[in-house]
Amino acid sequence: MVVSESFNSLQYFELLRAAGVSEQQARIQVDMLHEVTSNHFNHLVTKADLVQLETKLDSKIVHLETKLDSKIVHLEDKLDVKMLQLESRLESKIVGLDSKINFAKWQTIGSMFGLLVLMPWLQMFFKHLGW
Repeated sequence: MVVSESFNSLQYFELLRAAGVSEQQARIQVDMLHEVTSNHFNHLVTKADLVQLETKLDSKIVHLETKLDSKIVHLEDKLDVKMLQLESRLESKIVGLDSKINFAKWQTIGSMFGLLVLMPWLQMFFKHLGW
C-alpha cells in the first residue's frame, strides 16, 4: 500500500480551512504534504513486497540446496572411487610384502637348518685344525 494513494488532499484542505488556516497556507501545506508522500513514501516496502521477496529467496535457497546436495553426492562418489583404488593398491603392496617376508623367513629357516646340519662337521673341522 502506498501512502500517497490513501491521502485525501481535498479533505485535508477542507479541514485546514475549517480550522481557520488561510486558503494560501492550506494549499501550500496540501501541496507539500502531497510532494512528500508521493516522492518519499512511494519507496517504502509493503508487506506484499516482503512476501514476494521471501518467496523468491526461498526458491533460490531450495535451488542452491539441491545444487549443493548434488555436488556433495558427486564428491562422495569420487571419494569412494579414490578410496577403493587406494585400498586396492595397498592390498597389492601388502601381498607383495607378505611374499617378501615369507621368502626371507624361509631363507632364514633354511640358513639355520644348514648351520645345524653343518655344525657337527664344522666342529670336527675346527678340532682338526686345532682351534
